[in-house]
Amino acid sequence: METWAKLVKKETSTGLKQFARVACENLAFNTQPYGKDENAKKKGEHAVDAGVSSVYYTIKDKGFKAGIIKTAEASYEKRSKGKGLGKFKNRLDGYISSNNTAALTKLAADFGWKNVLFDEFDKSLHRNARNKVTGRVKKQRASLHLVIGAEKELEKYRKDMMARVGLSKAGWAKCADLISVPGRVSSSTRGFPAWVKRHRNKLAQGRITDKSNDAANPRVLMTNLTPWCSRILSPKNAQAALDIARNKFVEYMNRQIKYELRQKAKLRAA
Repeated sequence: METWAKLVKKETSTGLKQFARVACENLAFNTQPYGKDENAKKKGEHAVDAGVSSVYYTIKDKGFKAGIIKTAEASYEKRSKGKGLGKFKNRLDGYISSNNTAALTKLAADFGWKNVLFDEFDKSLHRNARNKVTGRVKKQRASLHLVIGAEKELEKYRKDMMARVGLSKAGWAKCADLISVPGRVSSSTRGFPAWVKRHRNKLAQGRITDKSNDAANPRVLMTNLTPWCSRILSPKNAQAALDIARNKFVEYMNRQIKYELRQKAKLRAA
């Protein structure tokens, strides 16, 4: 870096900060969902959708109809040896297709169903169901909550949660924004996709400690302040990101060093 700085007439601190920006991009890439293309975004959205669906379901879900019929079969078998079950199934289909929430609410209550949210939506159920370490939700049929009458609130919550995909990566974009490189006019976050950058001026949190001019130990410390970042970026993957960034920056410096040396050789030859 000292050789590079001398040849291109820059401070080593400038090179260190450029390297730190590259490191931010690679740290974001290795933070879940892995990658930066649309497939990575879709994987993240799918994971969120699956997590919400592991806590709530509605009358439109296949599990609802199957559960009602299973309960009804036992009830009709006990009362009339199965007589009238066919008519009940037809009536149930009619309720579902017409979205007759009043009838379905009564039906669920009559059958003594637990975990039913009537005309309300409780988002804390999802938050409490998430694993404190991984943030994931383990699907357990017995703890699923049926939402009747508040389906719109559930869908809004689902969309809001999916819109947060990329937030953990955006903490690194925030760090890159805060690293000031003299003479650089290009965007500090040009290597970040739009679905990540959308969060950096809103919910994303990041912090840097710039010690690039420290003679004894020049460094830039980047901290992603997203509360759960450490859960979705392992130390191993963080180190891998830094190693890749280092190799990229060494290649960049070597290209410039070779160019400058060739230019000097041409001048001497002239």
